[in-house]
Amino acid sequence: FVSYLEHRGIAGETYRRDHDVESLFTLVGRGDVAGVSRLLDRLKTDFNGDLFEPGAKTELFWNKLPAAAISRLHAFLRRVDLVSDQQDFWKYDFRFIPVELISGIYESFLADDKRDVGAYYTPRHLAMLVVDLALSKSTNLLSERIYDGACGSGILLTTAYRRLLGKAEAQAGRTLGFAERVNLLKSSIFGSDLNLSACRVTAFSLYLSVLEGLDPSDLAILTAQGSSHLPKLVGHNLQGGAEGDFFSQANPRFKTPDCSIFLSNPPWVEPKKNVVLSSDTWAKAKGFDIPRRQTAGAFILRALECVTPSATLCFILPVSILAAPSSRAFMREVLARYEIETLINFGDVRKLLFAAARQPCVVMV
Repeated sequence: FVSYLEHRGIAGETYRRDHDVESLFTLVGRGDVAGVSRLLDRLKTDFNGDLFEPGAKTELFWNKLPAAAISRLHAFLRRVDLVSDQQDFWKYDFRFIPVELISGIYESFLADDKRDVGAYYTPRHLAMLVVDLALSKSTNLLSERIYDGACGSGILLTTAYRRLLGKAEAQAGRTLGFAERVNLLKSSIFGSDLNLSACRVTAFSLYLSVLEGLDPSDLAILTAQGSSHLPKLVGHNLQGGAEGDFFSQANPRFKTPDCSIFLSNPPWVEPKKNVVLSSDTWAKAKGFDIPRRQTAGAFILRALECVTPSATLCFILPVSILAAPSSRAFMREVLARYEIETLINFGDVRKLLFAAARQPCVVMV
């Protein structure tokens, strides 16, 4: 994110000169951990947000890094191939960070945990389709409150926010300013996830969308006026950890059910017999019998408690939750509560969408 701000010119040469800081690339190149900490402190002051830790914590982290790690980071910033050590003529240009790249990097961090938690992050094309379906019936798009109860790396929320931003700019006939973009984000986009790091990745993706297309000089002017702070999202619009548990009473989205669009790729997990999840506890308290204790099934029923009566809901689901013989009683519960408008079965392309998933997926609106 620091490199993005620098390469976009938002925290470029003028910014560094005015605040007496050096570029991240230069500081890492000479192993100046105190200089890195000072740069991050300055950016925290000017840009706020969820991505810069307080100074003491930052400096402690950088001081613990061995010289080999800092050297490795510098090689990455120089665009050296970290496997072969093949060098390049140019540094990587961080002005261009596609949201699906962020999702892919985050998913790689999960590694072998993906199957245990049922987390399969949504491919870009599928995310665009889901957002299209979820927003297609809206008569006043800019008044919608959009919620993803298992936001993961944020690709659904980011895609939805970009769609709202495009609509707002089309109506205004101009590029929205920084404050207008922030206000649209804070009033429209909400998410939660058990994994707090996932919420921070979602915040990162949304920040990139806020800054995308802005003139860096305009943001420099805002910074000088003290009005360029990125909003705090984690703990506000985005809930992680205990409050991010979709089945917890602590989740604030259920205290005032005001979301008008719900879209989600919920966990596809069928827990082992000796494992009790919060979805099991919630379903038992409500008297629901979820087939194979599939978390995605509980998601469908729980989602009704956080939305308005006329809301549109769009789910990416394992097909067995709808079609297996053991799901018949459950589907009667679903059909008693929902008017199902669209079902799209992606069984023929399941390995193209989710290479490691054992089941085909279906989109239900």
